[in-house]
Amino acid sequence: MMRFPRFLLALASCLLLAACATLSGPRDVDVPLARLEAGLGKRFPIDQNVLEMFRIQLSAPQLASLPEQERLLIRLQAAVSTPLTRQPWQGQLALSARLAIDGAQNAIVLREARIEELGVAGIDRQRGQMLNRVADFVADQLLENAVLHRFEPDELRHFGTQYAPTRIQPTTNSLKIRFEPLP
Repeated sequence: MMRFPRFLLALASCLLLAACATLSGPRDVDVPLARLEAGLGKRFPIDQNVLEMFRIQLSAPQLASLPEQERLLIRLQAAVSTPLTRQPWQGQLALSARLAIDGAQNAIVLREARIEELGVAGIDRQRGQMLNRVADFVADQLLENAVLHRFEPDELRHFGTQYAPTRIQPTTNSLKIRFEPLP
């Protein structure tokens, strides 16, 4: 008769241990693009001098996901002026970047930024090529390793277990981030 309750106690203990192991396993968190866009928007407008010849003003960042390419698209309003022009050239700049995790900063950073589109009305081909070079500079200097999102300490703890982000997968409206428990 005493064996049956011991069996139930052992079974309950095993179930409890299995439940605890499940709580501290890997977890996936969706971070909406709207949340990332709001955080990024706080860092704009950006006013940058390039090669002491161009003044670039970037504003109004909008994010879109490119899940099939595992990249993030960033659209910006751009104004470019030189000492030789009376009015700044106005247009839109679209860049894409690969997403990476920087473990030292506990952050999502942008890598391998590239120009996807540069639309400026009313300029000739030669000036368009010049603006493309300026846009490439912007992609290399301003976006390479730029922090998109820094994880807060409470985002890295769950039920007393410390986690680290290990993988990012862009989806249509969010970034799915995989967190693995630290030993």
